Amino acid sequence: MTVMADQQKGTGVSAQMIFKPHRRFEIEMVGRLVEEEEIRLGEQSGCQGDTHAPAAGEILSRFLLRRLANSETGQNRRRARRRRLGANIMQAGLDFRDAVRVLSGLGLGEEGAALGSNSGRALRAPRVLLVYDSPGQTNSVGFARYVLEQRYAQPTVAVRASSLGRANLADYDVIVFPSGNYSNAVNSGMVEELRNWMSNGGTMITMAASTAWAIRAELLSTTAERRGGRAVGDDPPSNETPDQPIEYLDEIVPEDEGPESVPGAILRTLLDTEHWLASGTDGEIGVLVQGNRVFTPMTLDNGTNVGRYGDLDNLVLSGIVWDEARPQLANKAFLMYESYGSGQIVAFAEDPNYRAYTEASELLFMNAVLLGPGR
Repeated sequence: MTVMADQQKGTGVSAQMIFKPHRRFEIEMVGRLVEEEEIRLGEQSGCQGDTHAPAAGEILSRFLLRRLANSETGQNRRRARRRRLGANIMQAGLDFRDAVRVLSGLGLGEEGAALGSNSGRALRAPRVLLVYDSPGQTNSVGFARYVLEQRYAQPTVAVRASSLGRANLADYDVIVFPSGNYSNAVNSGMVEELRNWMSNGGTMITMAASTAWAIRAELLSTTAERRGGRAVGDDPPSNETPDQPIEYLDEIVPEDEGPESVPGAILRTLLDTEHWLASGTDGEIGVLVQGNRVFTPMTLDNGTNVGRYGDLDNLVLSGIVWDEARPQLANKAFLMYESYGSGQIVAFAEDPNYRAYTEASELLFMNAVLLGPGR
């Protein structure tokens, strides 16, 4: 894929920041080694290896490995990336001893956190409901379903937004609302059901326009912004009677405008590596931003800003962001977390599954799906 340079600074951006989460290579190698050992043992017992997509339980085991590996300090994590795993893992004749050496290199051997220790949690495959059809945006629904079912082999039940009220929410651990305005599809009674479901351990995931809806429905304790940083719903500034003659261009500007729109860009995003939603990253990724959604960071008493855009001087990695838009985007929230009793809502400012090729932000989405029910 072609990656454009920032039109002002003329610098490129590493594709790894946007498309590949850090340490993905190590984790995938562990998964492959485990798969190869299972196939080898199966062949020894007269059984054939299975070639279909990995089961949800296997995916959970890989995420658990990523979670444990992420417990290293930032310095150790960077040193591990430089060190990698050595050339021996590329040999064709790998056996279980190689897997043990890989696990040890990730801090899962004698010296690091061990499987079964207090550093890990027992997880089961989550039961996922994906809300689809109008008012959900077709592309966003498709991105999410493809990532869940095709990329991660996560079984998913798709329910029309108009039928959500007939679903038994207790049958699901995770509900995903793709981008869209659900104000008319989800009434106040259903909003209260969602709130109670989260309090009992459910994980609700919103993105882009559905995050703005969750704020309006008072499911998420932050605000969407209008131009200049004013919260949606606040009265726009009033001007005195203009001097005569009027300035035509000034007079035709709307009294209240949304933030300056971004045609399409990759923004630097900083992550809180102490939070489980950022597992598998080293604290910095690039995310695709398009449109005029801007969300005020959550206050500490309401939740956690797991991801925020970079500061003004280090904001744009690639693409076009108008000068007027940059100050309002800098340091604003990208990934927000708010707890509800035993559950939580996880909200993205943009669609983390855009065209199903932004693997770094997809990882954050799948952390919410797979790890959220085990919190």
